[in-house]
Amino acid sequence: MSKASEEANLIIEKYPQKIGGYYLMGVIEFDKQHYAKSVEYLKNALKCDIENKAGGFIHYFLGKSYNEKSKDWFTDFIDNPIYNFDMAKFSFEKSFEYENYPSETIKELVKIYKKDHYRMVNILKKAIVTFPENIDFILQYSNSLGEINKSEDSYNIISINANKLKSSSLYYKAGVLLYNREDFANARLNFEKARELLDSNKITSISILNYQIANTYYKEQILEEALGYFQKSFDLIIEDNAKDIQYMNIDFWFSAFGIISILGELNKTDTLKDFISTIPFIKDSFENFDFSGEFFLDTSNSFSIDYEFYNNKCITALDNLSKKNKDKTLLGKVSWIKFLIYREQNSQENCLNTLREIMNYDISIDNYLFEVLSQTYYYCINEKISEKNEYGHLIKSLISDLESYNSFRNNFDDYSLNELIDWLFSDKNYQAIINLKKNFTSVQLDKSDSWFEIAYSYNEIGDKKNAQKSYEHYLSKNKNSTAALNNLANIYHAKNELIFVEKAIKLYEKAIKIDTSDKDLYLNNLSSTKETREALIKEKSTKEILEKTFKRAIGLLKNENYFSLESLYNFILNLKRDDDFQNNEIPIEDDYFPSLMNTNFSKSKKLKESWLSKNYIIHTEAFDNHNVPIYMINPYLYDAVIQQRKIISENDIPPKWLEGIEGLSVSKLEEIQYFNILEKINKINKKYKPIIERDFNELVFNHLVGNIKSTIVLSGSFVELILTYYLERKKHFQIQYSNSRQKNLYDCNLFDMISFSEEKGFFGKDFFHLTNLSRVYRNFIHPGLELQNELNKGKSDLCFISTMEIFKLI
Repeated sequence: MSKASEEANLIIEKYPQKIGGYYLMGVIEFDKQHYAKSVEYLKNALKCDIENKAGGFIHYFLGKSYNEKSKDWFTDFIDNPIYNFDMAKFSFEKSFEYENYPSETIKELVKIYKKDHYRMVNILKKAIVTFPENIDFILQYSNSLGEINKSEDSYNIISINANKLKSSSLYYKAGVLLYNREDFANARLNFEKARELLDSNKITSISILNYQIANTYYKEQILEEALGYFQKSFDLIIEDNAKDIQYMNIDFWFSAFGIISILGELNKTDTLKDFISTIPFIKDSFENFDFSGEFFLDTSNSFSIDYEFYNNKCITALDNLSKKNKDKTLLGKVSWIKFLIYREQNSQENCLNTLREIMNYDISIDNYLFEVLSQTYYYCINEKISEKNEYGHLIKSLISDLESYNSFRNNFDDYSLNELIDWLFSDKNYQAIINLKKNFTSVQLDKSDSWFEIAYSYNEIGDKKNAQKSYEHYLSKNKNSTAALNNLANIYHAKNELIFVEKAIKLYEKAIKIDTSDKDLYLNNLSSTKETREALIKEKSTKEILEKTFKRAIGLLKNENYFSLESLYNFILNLKRDDDFQNNEIPIEDDYFPSLMNTNFSKSKKLKESWLSKNYIIHTEAFDNHNVPIYMINPYLYDAVIQQRKIISENDIPPKWLEGIEGLSVSKLEEIQYFNILEKINKINKKYKPIIERDFNELVFNHLVGNIKSTIVLSGSFVELILTYYLERKKHFQIQYSNSRQKNLYDCNLFDMISFSEEKGFFGKDFFHLTNLSRVYRNFIHPGLELQNELNKGKSDLCFISTMEIFKLI
């Protein structure tokens, strides 16, 4: 680029009155994103264009310089200090006035006037004169004519140019226009001409054209011809799939529906039975099923087709076949085909009934049956709750299926379980949640992240014991949930026992520290619980309280880890050797605890706090003559510790498991929410989970070890991956946003997916800001930018944090 700039400047010096040098520098500065400089050079070029021969090209680049907001199509947005849409529009229109101008001028004007069809007609009418072989312009001109109700002109311009240019795209478009007019015979002729012009390797496109030809025959009730072309379309895809087992093209389904409908009409039951046996019943052909197809002919722009399902005819043919057969495998396949049709009709209850039928047959398709059945139950119940309709029969049916089919219970979709419980919770159907919960393992409920709703539901139906257990389990994984802390504290308080009241106080105090928004509620609960504690203390003598407290404390020993247990053992043995240890009481200075426990000061401090909270030791509030605090040791502790050590010894647990690994920083991982995020990743479907988990671990590893640049690059890659997962899960397989062409999801880059998600408003107003952080700092992979801006840990950390926030939003 620098060499080109030198040469262009030499031209300007040698020929200051000529266009060439200024024009070249204008284009060069534009490519370097120096838009103001580009405009300056281009204006000089315009002044030199005395003969008005180059103005079309000069004005085009002026328009681009005013209109540009990003470096190029695939990278991040940057500020253009001279961005001015009106000036851009003016420049493109001036370019269009010249005899010679680039075809890109038309493309820019089409973007600007895409909603003004009359203006589009005028622009494109001139465009196809200037660029008579530009098929895209002819197609756009025809579409614009159709938008202003000039259907005959729309067809004529396509027909004339199709014969002139011998274009498969134009013949196909002519066929579609004639098909929509119900002129099926002439539509067919055009589809045939389009097919004849295609290369034999364009399998999908040829298959779709055969499919369209079949539709024209079917509409005319020429059934045998229609059947033949549907079969050709079907066979092409099936044969092509056999060549490439890595990719399943599921477009064969639509020809299959046509074949099934016609064979049903012709009463060819045996032929229909044989045909169904040729359909590949594998997970990919169902999981990735879509209702609209995209294909290419002889232009860079794609065509899309709205497939015919022939729903009623298909269902009738399949029902008649089912009545005449008892083969369970065949009946299972028939039900799967009906499921696809019902899903296209968005008839969820029919989908559900059909899937329940399939469970009685011998074709589950790699557990896909149980995944989709889980989802369909969720969709049905969700729909009923949203419409405020009765859904008790669906809950009863779901529980019956879970109890009857172990495979269904074991393979129930985690995400569907989470959503289902959420919807029941929003409808306050607490008993249904508990009935459902009883059919799943703790592992499944962990993955569905449903323990809070389960605990709340137990409490609402009066089962306090299970509510307590469920809240405790939930808090073991979500330590800072203030709602759970408060609710569990309420349960502890209601027990009216001092040990639980003390626990309740600690939980309320923790909730207050974490969340100030509900501080008044927690303070009121805390005050009430402290009053209860005082009443309990007054109610019983100190000796009785201590006796019960000590005995209850012993029950906690079984939950202690090996390090804590050994520290207790050493602590008591050392105390017993001390002459000051009398009647289970002894004065102990803080500095003396480490040597008694045989550990360091930091660990001894934590152990001491833990033992005090569990009543293994108690501060008597008394002091000796040297002002050293006196502690009481739980009198039952030593025997209980001996017994617990015996149990461990008898179970022969390996020492390394018991002792743990020094230096393992769980707190560091908790700080970046590693475990919480990993739990969420475990809910992702089998297709994406291994890749997302791998990339997440690589990103976290590089962040933890301080690999700054790797963290930045991997952040951008990770965001792109999880957006791909999200959009596919939401069935957005075709991506298009303002001023862009439609793309397959897998062909999209990070910018495409962010722009599409932002335009659709999937994640709210903060989404773009967070994503922008990841994308901006990802630019530091370019050495030039790194030389201009310091690459440091602060920027890397900001990028990593933003990526985690994006993942949580998704």
